[in-house]
Amino acid sequence: MPRRHLPDLSRGLAIPRVHRLLLSLFTACELRLLLMELADSEALIAALPVGGVSLSEYVLAAVEALDRNGAIDGALFELLLAARPRRKAHIIDCATALGLADPDRPRRSGQRRADLR
Repeated sequence: MPRRHLPDLSRGLAIPRVHRLLLSLFTACELRLLLMELADSEALIAALPVGGVSLSEYVLAAVEALDRNGAIDGALFELLLAARPRRKAHIIDCATALGLADPDRPRRSGQRRADLR
């Protein structure tokens, strides 16, 4: 059965990995817009700082809110792939490291790629 949620063993890795990934992918404004597309976006947006913080602090607050709301999952990574298709390798690497992607699942064309769980 495919996993859509973060496995327990990956929880300790999630915040720093997702923080680095999101920091490399988005500005604060772009990240806010992305979070608004997720379920329970009101709680996520309410947890974000308003002004006076660095991009790194803003992204960390977002990642911690995602973690608290159980939103570091397959849906998040699917959204990231849709938003930043040219960064697919980085996104899949992060999802795979967290146990949210299956790196051995074959594509229709016979090539191998990671499919999100």
